[in-house]
Amino acid sequence: MLGDESQAGQVRNCPCCGASFVVPQIGPPPAPPSAWSSVEPSLDAEKGLAPPVVLTPAPPKPPAVPPPEEAVVHIPCPSGHELETPRDMLGQEALCPFCRVQFRLRLEDSIEYRAALQQREREMGMKWMKAAIAAAVVVVGAVILLIGMALSHR
Repeated sequence: MLGDESQAGQVRNCPCCGASFVVPQIGPPPAPPSAWSSVEPSLDAEKGLAPPVVLTPAPPKPPAVPPPEEAVVHIPCPSGHELETPRDMLGQEALCPFCRVQFRLRLEDSIEYRAALQQREREMGMKWMKAAIAAAVVVVGAVILLIGMALSHR
């Protein structure tokens, strides 16, 4: 027995080892975290202990919906001024309001397109680097195997 009901929630010292502990409350266990559901424990009459709480994960959340494509793109004029351009104006001639230079609005010139192209190039570079590392590991492993075979035949 850890204490009576009047001592529930109080800090006491163990009479055997002197360690401090909080006297538990008799009653329902505290609510589990919201992301988990639990099975209600029952007291084991012989030992006076509650069995461990079995936790099960909450159902998974649906995957996030990707954001819609932006309605505007950012296209620099030939002088370098960044202009916000609606997508429906792509392919038309435009006049920069800052430097009065006329140019064609092309998606390939947009900052978003160039950033996506750079991202794809980085990803391809990483794939080629991983392939080169894998090939190097295979070659080094084969060389070590050949050296080992040559030494074992002596």
